[in-house]
Parts: sequence; C-alpha cells; structure tokens
Amino acid sequence: MTPESTCGTAEKATLTVAKGSASFAANDGAVIVPATVAPDGKLAGQRVLIGGDKKPFPLSLDGTVTDDVATGTYVTPRCRFSLLLTRVHLGLFGSPD
Repeated sequence: MTPESTCGTAEKATLTVAKGSASFAANDGAVIVPATVAPDGKLAGQRVLIGGDKKPFPLSLDGTVTDDVATGTYVTPRCRFSLLLTRVHLGLFGSPD
C-alpha cells in the first residue's frame, strides 16, 4: 500500500481471495474489509466502522485481481492508498517459498 498523499508511509496489506470472495487487511491489522471478486477479476468491497466521534468511518476497496497480482485503491476518510499486492506462494507447512 502506497499513500497517494501525505497521510502516511508505504505499508503492508493482506488480501485473501477464494471462490469469488475476498478479505482485505490494511497494515496487516485486525480490521477486515470483506469484498467480492467478479469472474472478470473486478474487486470491490466496503466496510463502515463507527469512529470515536460516533460518525461513520467508511473503508472502501476497488481494483482488479489476477492469478499473481492485485492492483487498485483502498480509501478511508483520511487517506487514499494505491495497491500493488503480489501473490505469496506457500510451500510446505504454509510457509512462504
């Protein structure tokens, strides 16, 4: 994840895709944004949290998924991030190759 403005630094993220569904964790954190993946690879998801000020705090995810890479944007009320996520191939016992 790379911020498109001065709202942070590049961070890691995890996208898990299986059978038309996806889960996205920005900064590899605990907040998961559920998403769908269309047959053409279009990725779309949204989650609305309630902020400390009791106002909605929407998180959105849009992009494209192929077999080895996901690209797109992740948007919060404060920041917008460009995504370039590459597939991790797992080896024996689930460890990355």
